[in-house]
Order: sequence, then C-alpha cells, then structure tokens
Amino acid sequence: MNGRGRLICLEGIEGVGKSTHLPALADLLQRRGVECVATREPGGTPFGGRIRELLLSSETAPASAEAE
Repeated sequence: MNGRGRLICLEGIEGVGKSTHLPALADLLQRRGVECVATREPGGTPFGGRIRELLLSSETAPASAEAE
C-alpha cells in the first residue's frame, strides 16, 4: 500500500454473516502483512458490547416504537 489507510465496511441486513466474516477478513489481511484494526458498532468498546448484548438478548423486552 502507499501509506494511506483504507476503510473496509461490511454492510448487510441482520443475519447475513457480517460478524462471522469480520474476523476472517482481518486475519487474511494480517497474514498478508496488512496492518488491520477491526471494529464494529455499537462502538467496539466494552461498554458498547454490553449495550449490544442488552439489545440482542432474548431476555430483554422489545423496545417501544418511541425507544426505537
């Protein structure tokens, strides 16, 4: 590469495999010598991860239309 960064964004509807393919893509790039930082929404932080777990939990009641 020429020293400039690149952004690769995996997009798609729920359940198409974005989270499944992200580690594989990051691993492939790193094995080819490309420095790679993988992140995901919401935030890619421990706090964001906890929010994601709460939102995706089957134990959490569905959000109202106002909350959505």
